[in-house]
Amino acid sequence: MDRLYKPHFLQHVKQAMANRFPDFVQHSVPRDHPQRELFSGDLLYRAPVSTCATVWLRWVPGPGVERYFNVYLGWSPAPNHLPQHHTQDFRLYSLSAPSPEFAAASLDLEQIEGKAAIGGITIPSPWDQILTVKAAAPRREQQAIQNKAFAEAQTLSDADRASAVATTIDDVCKRVQAQLPAFTDHLRAIRHGA
Repeated sequence: MDRLYKPHFLQHVKQAMANRFPDFVQHSVPRDHPQRELFSGDLLYRAPVSTCATVWLRWVPGPGVERYFNVYLGWSPAPNHLPQHHTQDFRLYSLSAPSPEFAAASLDLEQIEGKAAIGGITIPSPWDQILTVKAAAPRREQQAIQNKAFAEAQTLSDADRASAVATTIDDVCKRVQAQLPAFTDHLRAIRHGA
């Protein structure tokens, strides 16, 4: 994630998790865990659903200098079992809730919401206006919008970036809160039905 946004992202996610999701505790993957690499860089939280089910919330920052991130809801049979299916299984992409076919897995929030395309959640910035210019626009128009975006991005303060992150995290938390009860109820039902 972009180095100017990442500290705000980490701070606001941790703050939001403490305030909005108090049942979730942050989980650190042990150094010797075979799946550690899959969760490297993630903010991983878990909450018990029952004695045989754990629900997970994963915040995954985008790579490099991007300003996007993904959020996943996952499940597993126990707190020491990470929310990851042991092999890549394309059936996971058709799910919108936990399935008894998988002991553990994670689903992207956008997938759970039923969106057709999963592109991640972008923290807004002046650079976004570049995406509004059509590819076939004259070079002069493309250059003008790039110069405008650059000038506006240069004037952003740290407080402006923090505000953009806070607003985005707040929106995502509302979306998670809208999905979490049904997701957890479904997990509870399949675990008790098993």
